[in-house]
Amino acid sequence: MNGPQNPNRLLWQHPFVNVFKQFKVENWKKASKEGDVTSVMDKHLKCTVFKIQGSIPAGNFIQLPRTSTQSLGLTGRFLYFMFKPLPAKYFVIHVDTVSEDGLVVRISFSNLFKEFKSTSTWLQFPFACQPAKGSVEHCAAVGAKTNFMGPAPVAQKWTTLVLDLHYILSMYINRKFSHLKNIRICANVLIKNCFTSDISYDPRISIIQARKMGITSVDENSAPMPREMNFFVPKNKEWDDCYDIVRFPLDSPADPSLPFDSIRRKTKRSNAAPGVISSPERKETKNYDITKDTGSYHDNLAVATRVRRTRDKVKVASELPTVGLSMLETSNTSCSDPNITMVESAKGDIHVFADKPDIVVHRHYSSSTGKPSVASTDLKLMKTTFEGKANQSSSLQPDPILKLRRVIGFGGQSSSFITSHRNDIIVYACNSVVVAMETATGHQHFFIGHTESVTAIAFNQMHGAAPCILASAQSGAGGIVRIWRFESQKCAAVIRSQHATKMNLLSFSRSGAILVGVGRDGHGKNLIIVWDTSGALRHGSVTVIAKAHSDVEIHRIEVCPVDDTRMVSCGRDNLRFWRVRSNQLRSCPVAVPTDRKIGEFSDVTFARAGNCSELVEEETSVFTCTKAGYIVEVDFHKVTITSIHRLFPSNNTSTDDSTMIDFTGLSLNTVRFTDSYVATGSDDGFLRLWPLDLSSAFIEAEHEGSVSDIDITPDGVKVLASTTAGTIGYLDVATRKYSTLMRSHTSVIRDTCIDGLRRTISTCSDDHTIRVWDIDTLRQFYDFATVDETPTALACHPLLEIFACGFETGTVRVFHVSSTSVLSEHPQVHSGSKVAAIVFTASGERLISACEKGTLALFDTSDIEKAGAPMIRILTKTAARGAYGPRSIATSHDGRWVAYIGPNEFTISIASSATLNQVMRIDVSTGVKLDPDILGQRSKIDPPLRVLFSPPPVNHLLVVTKGNRLLKLDSKTGSLISVTENIHRGNTNVVCVTDDCSHLVSAGDKLIKVWDYKMSKDLDHQAFIGHSSPVHRIMFTPDRLSLITASEGAIFIWDFLGNSHTPIAPVTMDTTHVIGLGRSVKEGLLMSARKSEDEMCVCGGSEEEPEPRESPPAPTAPTREKVTHKNGILSQKNERNTMTQQNEDAGIPSSIDRDAAPTEDEEVDGVPVKRAWGSLRSTSGAVEEEEEVLISCDPPSVVSHFVPTTNYTQLASRTYTAPSGEEGLKLKAVVGYNGNGRHNLCWNPYTGTLAYSCGNVVVIEILQTSEKQYLLEHEEEISCLAIQHDGEILASASGSNGLVQSIICLWDINTGVCRAKLKHHEYSVVSMAYSRDDRFLVTVGDYQENSLAVWSAFDGESPPMLLASTKTNHSINQVTWDPSNPNEFVTVGSSSSLLFWMLEEVGEQVKLHLHEGEVPDAIEKDGNKKKIHFTAACFNEDRTLYAGTNIGVVTAWDTTTNECFLHWRADSAEIVVMQARAWRLLVAGVSRSARIWSLAGSKDPTNESGGMFVLEHELSVHGEIISGSFDESLDIGIVGTTSSTVWYMDWNERSTIKLVSGHKDKINGISFDNNGHFATCSEDGVVQLWSEHTLEMAAQFQVLGQSCTSVVFSHSSATQTVGPPNMVAAGYSDGTIRVFDIDKLILKLKLQPHPTVVTSLQFSSDNNTLLSGASDGTIAVTSLATGVTLRVLRDHKGAPINNISVSARELTKNSPSGENHSPRLSLFCSADRRVSVWDTEWQHDVCNMIDWLTFPAPCFAPDGTKLNLDDKNHHKFVPPSFCKFHPTDPDLLVYCGYGLTKSLQLYSLAKRKVVKTIPLPNWADCFDLHGQLCVVGTSSRLVELVDVTHGTFQDYVGHGRDVTQAAFSPSGKLLLTASGGELFVWDVCVG
Repeated sequence: MNGPQNPNRLLWQHPFVNVFKQFKVENWKKASKEGDVTSVMDKHLKCTVFKIQGSIPAGNFIQLPRTSTQSLGLTGRFLYFMFKPLPAKYFVIHVDTVSEDGLVVRISFSNLFKEFKSTSTWLQFPFACQPAKGSVEHCAAVGAKTNFMGPAPVAQKWTTLVLDLHYILSMYINRKFSHLKNIRICANVLIKNCFTSDISYDPRISIIQARKMGITSVDENSAPMPREMNFFVPKNKEWDDCYDIVRFPLDSPADPSLPFDSIRRKTKRSNAAPGVISSPERKETKNYDITKDTGSYHDNLAVATRVRRTRDKVKVASELPTVGLSMLETSNTSCSDPNITMVESAKGDIHVFADKPDIVVHRHYSSSTGKPSVASTDLKLMKTTFEGKANQSSSLQPDPILKLRRVIGFGGQSSSFITSHRNDIIVYACNSVVVAMETATGHQHFFIGHTESVTAIAFNQMHGAAPCILASAQSGAGGIVRIWRFESQKCAAVIRSQHATKMNLLSFSRSGAILVGVGRDGHGKNLIIVWDTSGALRHGSVTVIAKAHSDVEIHRIEVCPVDDTRMVSCGRDNLRFWRVRSNQLRSCPVAVPTDRKIGEFSDVTFARAGNCSELVEEETSVFTCTKAGYIVEVDFHKVTITSIHRLFPSNNTSTDDSTMIDFTGLSLNTVRFTDSYVATGSDDGFLRLWPLDLSSAFIEAEHEGSVSDIDITPDGVKVLASTTAGTIGYLDVATRKYSTLMRSHTSVIRDTCIDGLRRTISTCSDDHTIRVWDIDTLRQFYDFATVDETPTALACHPLLEIFACGFETGTVRVFHVSSTSVLSEHPQVHSGSKVAAIVFTASGERLISACEKGTLALFDTSDIEKAGAPMIRILTKTAARGAYGPRSIATSHDGRWVAYIGPNEFTISIASSATLNQVMRIDVSTGVKLDPDILGQRSKIDPPLRVLFSPPPVNHLLVVTKGNRLLKLDSKTGSLISVTENIHRGNTNVVCVTDDCSHLVSAGDKLIKVWDYKMSKDLDHQAFIGHSSPVHRIMFTPDRLSLITASEGAIFIWDFLGNSHTPIAPVTMDTTHVIGLGRSVKEGLLMSARKSEDEMCVCGGSEEEPEPRESPPAPTAPTREKVTHKNGILSQKNERNTMTQQNEDAGIPSSIDRDAAPTEDEEVDGVPVKRAWGSLRSTSGAVEEEEEVLISCDPPSVVSHFVPTTNYTQLASRTYTAPSGEEGLKLKAVVGYNGNGRHNLCWNPYTGTLAYSCGNVVVIEILQTSEKQYLLEHEEEISCLAIQHDGEILASASGSNGLVQSIICLWDINTGVCRAKLKHHEYSVVSMAYSRDDRFLVTVGDYQENSLAVWSAFDGESPPMLLASTKTNHSINQVTWDPSNPNEFVTVGSSSSLLFWMLEEVGEQVKLHLHEGEVPDAIEKDGNKKKIHFTAACFNEDRTLYAGTNIGVVTAWDTTTNECFLHWRADSAEIVVMQARAWRLLVAGVSRSARIWSLAGSKDPTNESGGMFVLEHELSVHGEIISGSFDESLDIGIVGTTSSTVWYMDWNERSTIKLVSGHKDKINGISFDNNGHFATCSEDGVVQLWSEHTLEMAAQFQVLGQSCTSVVFSHSSATQTVGPPNMVAAGYSDGTIRVFDIDKLILKLKLQPHPTVVTSLQFSSDNNTLLSGASDGTIAVTSLATGVTLRVLRDHKGAPINNISVSARELTKNSPSGENHSPRLSLFCSADRRVSVWDTEWQHDVCNMIDWLTFPAPCFAPDGTKLNLDDKNHHKFVPPSFCKFHPTDPDLLVYCGYGLTKSLQLYSLAKRKVVKTIPLPNWADCFDLHGQLCVVGTSSRLVELVDVTHGTFQDYVGHGRDVTQAAFSPSGKLLLTASGGELFVWDVCVG
């Protein structure tokens, strides 16, 4: 039982062996079980089976035989398993086999395995558990691309698995099967039995059928399966109905979604002849196409999912088609229901859509006949109905798709080079490629086959007609050596040494019959191997003659040219001769004299004395050189030293041997002899030629580094040299001219970039150099040396000869190549952190860098040649921390977006490249749903490693993860499109995509893989070797003919053969696809690109139907859309039809560019748009004038266009809100009006409802009752409002900021509830308007997108829907509807743009038509050469349109002809608000006045200048009017101004009343008094006094040209001594302080105690003195009686004073000062976290410091940036510090500021220590105290209420910016918080 038995006694195993019965499994004597193994009765089989189950398969099993040391000894070729996997479980079965040479090989199969894996002793096959045919799971999987790899499905059949053991062993490990050793069946399965046999049985065949087939014996193959082996088959049932049979490997997988070497059920019965056992053939799967114009599968998928054109009303399918319904031949061409669409794919699938592709029935082709098999419930129906045509090849073509053309790089010291038999070719190693270069032309030939770095190469010495043989060795295990035919570059033999780790040295004999290699064994000892290579070229056989181990170091070994059995080697302190005799290798050392310090032997060679063929052993001499400069001659026959020569530099030459020790000799590395001279290379960088007597050098060639190796051409004319500086060159002895052939970096290459315009490559390396190479000649153009810094990241400017480089020190520099100058330098931008990535945008106007600490820096490079690259913005903790490398950041091809990994390692952020504001964040760990990893081969959370934007029109975001997945995401929505598993076995370093998105290239595992971008082919990639180190960069050249791959050691240039058509001309970019940042485009640089585009034959805009093409179309540059003004009608020519067809041919789904204007009858974002409609005054024969459609990103120069306030803050992602009824604060009022908004005020004169915005809050006020409600759904600044004409629904719009999207909220005015949210625009919304019948809402995007959208109105139930959308050429400033026609509206915008729009309703679809009005030339003359922009518009009752301009001119338009018939100057400045009623026109705007004009006679033809117009009324307000609403008669109205005020206007009484007041700029201070007032101050120099009860402004003081930085009231409880107690003091930016009398509202006193900004103010407790702190840290004490500065404290000098606090506490004898008088305490807190406490009584000149506090803080900012403490402004990068006296405990100080933790700290003056610390969730920007309550304002827009006693807190949201001011009222009932210019009033409900 321990092995196979005698063949004569094996008859008992014939015809089969019942293994369970033979080994008596039931009693477990010859078999063993472990774990949960039970016997159960199977009702289906009607017999007992074994059930093996358990959570761990390895712990629950049946093993045959009992122990693993025994053997089954079964010799049957086929092994039969009868089993059934348990549902939703995994199982494993191990089969141990023995080969004829005694090798034990384990064969395992399991549904745990994802892919096939193999070693020399273990084969792992994945098993696909397919559901039973006809089950729900099987029907659901029809048409789906599932490979069933994973847990067993619920619907499972009993399966017979047949394993061909003979074939498995011979196929996979090249062994011959001997016998079966043991079997282990692990959980979770039901197992009936297993058998072995030499016969392939067929369980489907009955005995009767066998006889009909001519099978007469059970010994024949395909014989009926014996009853004992077969399953029970019920009556009236077929075997296939109940069971499955799987033959492996006879059943080859036909499904490309399965791994090739997987075990699965076969879809059809084999057609092989009975009795024939055939091996599987690995053929490419053939695909068949039914029709010509269906395209590929992905094209049909794109058709099915593509947005639909306008069609009839959708018909709902009444019933679903029957699954498995038979389809006749006629069903292919006809269908009973015309609304049922049938689409046939190229892979044989037929998709049936019930108007929408919701119901799919798939039809699959038969793989053998190429015909479709009909799905049917009748199993006997096998008839096919359609003939198919062969599809294109299912493998990636051409094969190979890459061909290596050029290599830049050289191994330096790691590899030597030698010459071939020709004098003009040198051979050297680079990475894992051996390169043969022609010295004359530079042409390179390659020997590719190694997978690791080539460490040694050797030639045989050519003589006669013998072939030239090349040997090369690689590093790594196995000591692999390859033998090459040099002329054909083919590998003749591969040598593997099991005991060698690598081979360092090689040497061929003169004849090439002997090869000697020196390497290392597993123990680190030197291993010398001698091979017989005489048969390598003939039949590829190489045998080992001898080998030996040695402890001595060997640096060089050479085979004797006259005796192949003898060698000589040299090394450290040793010189040895070797001889092969009787298959043994023995050595003999050479005695070295001890009287001289010869030094280390570095090279050895045989002298070349005439013709080698004439040499005899006695005449052969050996020469060796040493590091001490000695040349030692050794007698080869006697093995003794015959002479010693010492070489010196030319300036140290001495012939007296006695004086040699006085000079330093040359450190020789290599020596070569010829019959006329000796060549040496030394460490001093010289190549020297000496005469044969070695007297003095007659030629010297100096190099940049040490000469590491030399060689001499066979004719002796050229001496080749390689150096440690990475150069290869040769010296022409005859001409004494030196030529450099190759340069390379001497250390690891960190990054690479390409300049496509100039065809150069730039590289940076750890050798502190940045080099520029020519792609075509491989020459090095420039070398930038950075001695003290290591460059780490590199980026080339897309247009200019400029590159940017990041360094390990965090410095970013910009270099100009041709001038070799530094244009810009930023040494501290990344604070010492290594720059990991740097990239230019596509337009070259922005540069973005990232460091390992996660900091992103943005630079302006729009005028880089003149202004350098100034830094615009720096964001800390934005990108993920860590060494992600240069490919962790990517920019889109239009230059608008940048993607990077961050802010943590699991997310990817997409931001605007202009500002770095985030627009999208994708969480790969949770947002992307991926299959779990069952085997645990990758981490459960798969973080991203690399990101890349694919070119348009696909616009994917490609993400490579740590688990070797390739994710394709939609770059606009972030949704997952596809996942490709295991694109590489190891880490995937980088990916690249062709500009037509047909191919994708990836690098990993030192491999280059070229993929079909769609991943739809059976063989969808090709792999290429050559690099021996990780590849960090892959780039296509602009012409797409070459691929450049860069690794740590070399740069490879490949010919890309994937372009079967004419290549694109070398155009760098298409300016129409690069969105600029508002600056002028460099015309000179782009002229050639435009010219080449214009010269290309691209058919676009043709009205004729294009003829079918027989060949794929030639690639074109990205399409450019043209706008044609023809006969006054705006139409559009588009080249998208041609491009779409090309994309479809390339397999790319067609999509619509969101930046491009839509064409006629086109659909954008799912809605149809039509760009032109018929003109009423068209004239034939007009000439077309073309201009480009470019979206300008410059903010318009008009006031009427909304531009959001810059806001870098984000709302906190986590807040702690109080439960309902337990709130500590309730919002009482929002004070102010947003003067930065436009048209953000609506008023209903009938109901008296006024709606306006303040920040991100909508305020609705009933003017009659003064009731207000505040709507808080927006997170960003509200730009505009619109109200329905019925007054029920209010629309408010806010813009985007980072991850916050632009939204439009629809509010129910009566309830204040948000009924719907609309999301469409990418940026801000500048104007909105409802149609007169309230059926439509039009919204307009800002200048960054120029979009217009039409929505259905809110009907109270269903949310509004987007009906149509489009984009315009110029930005739109306002939209207005025609009151008499509910389907027409007008938009006015920049560059005299006035567009008439019409909505055409076709069923449920809406189409947009437009007409552009022509502006008369006379208007432009009125503008005095100023560019005209339309800024406002309105309609009159007679349908006359009035449009206002930025110069105050109003134009009148006849809407029946769309012509301008009148214009006049109605205002002195830009008009923003217009309204026409009852033949009166109101205009208002920048002039700060509202004027009413009479329109009598406006349509009089004789009135051309408006002379009859009469100005009826004019009212002025304090501020530019930017919004307004008026009644029907224009008698009264309400307007909003840029001064953040709202005014009521009454023209009958000619009066104005201010309704709403607020601050225009940021609020800098808040202060309360005890008389029911509070004061606020702001950046615009305004101090406002407010009533605490009415919240109305009582008074205002303004200082023009200065900022008011602080404000404080006097103490009303103090005794009146000097002056009135009711005072308010305000500090200003010029260092002045103004004291105002509240009662008289006059300026009381003006002081200037400081030369810098006043930052804090406080009255003394008696109001006689004023304490003030400044930004320079000084504190002034000023008398209010005399205005004299009494004292200046400079203890805090150098840091701004953040706050001053005065306590009413009186000191006693027990007080810290110990005095008897009763002074008051004062404290001063500065920005450097220092607090000083003083006892003061200014009347008695008492001022003593009683305590000095310094609170510790880390030396870095909260974002991790290192602080430069020498910078006086470093405090601006950390949260501010504040300290105040506790309001109830006079002994405590409360401090809040930047420190080791986020907290409030309570300090005891008596104990002189911190007695309590209260943690805070966020850093504080401000805080205030009242009782036990503390309020904290944060930069994350939160107001936090903290209970100081208990340490609890609550968060409150509502502010749109960082909260910088907070103050309690004296009573503690009110709380004021300020954010920007908005002021919130809160009711305090606790305390």
